[in-house]
Amino acid sequence: MKAGHMDGEFEWSGNIADVEGGQLFRGRLRVSGGRIADVVRLGPPSDGPWLVPGLVDAHFHVESTMLPPSQFALALLPLGTVAAVCDPHEVANVMGAEGVRYMLADGARAPFHFCFGAPSCVPATPFESAGACFGPEEIGALLDDPRVGFLSEVMNFPAVAAGDPRMLGIIAEAALRIPARAGKVRVIEAVDGQILTGQSLETPRVEDGFALPVIPALKISDRGLFDVNSFRPVGLWE
Repeated sequence: MKAGHMDGEFEWSGNIADVEGGQLFRGRLRVSGGRIADVVRLGPPSDGPWLVPGLVDAHFHVESTMLPPSQFALALLPLGTVAAVCDPHEVANVMGAEGVRYMLADGARAPFHFCFGAPSCVPATPFESAGACFGPEEIGALLDDPRVGFLSEVMNFPAVAAGDPRMLGIIAEAALRIPARAGKVRVIEAVDGQILTGQSLETPRVEDGFALPVIPALKISDRGLFDVNSFRPVGLWE
């Protein structure tokens, strides 16, 4: 391997797994400015190292591992996982916003891509007594942090369906902030088996007597990012 700085250029030669094309071949890869600039096919696979895409865990709660994010990352990197989309609601339940900020800071110490969300259900039910409670104000403050990428899973669907002011206020805080980041990719949500997609915030879908805004955001499916406007997978650099 001929390597320079990661923001410069380097080349790598070996066996390459083209997951999208479903092909294996021996080749030479050139990276420029942190992105793949060129791939040259040299022939069929042979003995030697392999280059394969890194895995992305699309839904994870790091604190369930009883490890801080930096140590969790060091455990996964040798196994091929290079990124994780994380909802830190478990640590938020007991430490509040301070716990989320700890996860953000510690995750930044590792050579790993963490995308943390703002936990939407803290506590998850009104019967819990762990200590922390997030309302619209707390969620808005977290989403204003550029290190927080999305509103985490809204598990308390009964509160949404009942028009609970606190939960709808949390969703509204995300609706005010997420569109500017998300671009053309919109979220897919299912309500009673019906797919809600591609609607603007000014004209939310009304289902079972309440208005559910479809918030533009990144949606990760089993085929990667998905553009629900054109119903096709989206490349990482589009």
